[in-house]
Amino acid sequence: MQHASKSLMDTLGEVYESNWVGHDLLYVQAQNQEMLWADLAHKLTDQVLIPLNTYQVSGCALKAERKVTSLTHARAHIHTRTLTPIHSLEA
Repeated sequence: MQHASKSLMDTLGEVYESNWVGHDLLYVQAQNQEMLWADLAHKLTDQVLIPLNTYQVSGCALKAERKVTSLTHARAHIHTRTLTPIHSLEA
């Protein structure tokens, strides 16, 4: 959308005749729009992307921790089963 807005302002600048009323304001409006788009992009990064990336990283860490816990539990279970004699399991 930022690119489309910039393209529109560039096209208006080309089409708008220099002797028309408001021609001098067109450049100012284009600069204001570019500043607003840059501000929006910065806010989106700060308020959405950074927290989302932090959440994803912490989620991956929790998932890895659960896998390690599961693996440790499975190893302990296998170790217990191998130490238990077969005939005691049948009783």
